[in-house]
Amino acid sequence: MFMRACGVAILASVCLAVVGKLSGAYGAVLRIGASLLIFGIFVSVLGKVIGAIENLVSFGEEGNFASRAFGLMLKGLGIALVGRFCSDVCRDCGEQTLAGGIESVGRIAIFALSVPMLVEILSFACELL
Repeated sequence: MFMRACGVAILASVCLAVVGKLSGAYGAVLRIGASLLIFGIFVSVLGKVIGAIENLVSFGEEGNFASRAFGLMLKGLGIALVGRFCSDVCRDCGEQTLAGGIESVGRIAIFALSVPMLVEILSFACELL
């Protein structure tokens, strides 16, 4: 899979070197198309990894704190990766402001995802005191 992603990137780079000089509009379309192909490869690889990790986590108890925390980490990782991909596409299109906005929303989404776990940790700490 990694070699396919590298092949797509190299092929797109060579095409961009030729086509990008002739027409900027085609270059942007080619960049977005190559990015989507690479993202598709990434999603297929990530799906296999998440399936293997879910099998490992399922050995524990269903309501286990560690398995819930691990699930939140995976969701946060997904938000971060999708946000990065989207912001890179916006930057390639010359939209720096949109890219910054997407990154900010991603940060806030990750924080909002972690608040319930933080509340649970703080309540547990209060019980110990």
